[in-house]
Amino acid sequence: FNFGRHAAVRHVRFSPSGSQLAFYINSHNAVEDIVRVWDRWGKETLLGGHNSSIRCLEYSLDGKYLASGSGDESIRIWHAESFHNNASKPHMGRPTRTPKEADKILGRGSVLMALSFSRADSNLLASGERLSLIPF
Repeated sequence: FNFGRHAAVRHVRFSPSGSQLAFYINSHNAVEDIVRVWDRWGKETLLGGHNSSIRCLEYSLDGKYLASGSGDESIRIWHAESFHNNASKPHMGRPTRTPKEADKILGRGSVLMALSFSRADSNLLASGERLSLIPF
């Protein structure tokens, strides 16, 4: 895949089931920082809303949520089922160019460098530059 000369893939995460691949491409000419999610059928979903580089991506262990942390001091959380493709046949169409907005947006007050969902409760997320436990 070629995303241009001035683009670099920065963060890559498989969903726990392995059916989705989420990644962030750092592009100098991007208007908005977007997470891309590809499913096993070739469908691409764009997730948007961050106003600065995405620093971390994390799926919850049960695969229900995808969270992203950014230099804009926010965490965005999406319900992963909202971008599943339930079709049994491959779908090779292009994604809509309008990114899906996050289901929840949390402000933390510092640049986020790491995210980790609890192994016991997918509604509990730890974030850092400074360690914070965030129930949502």
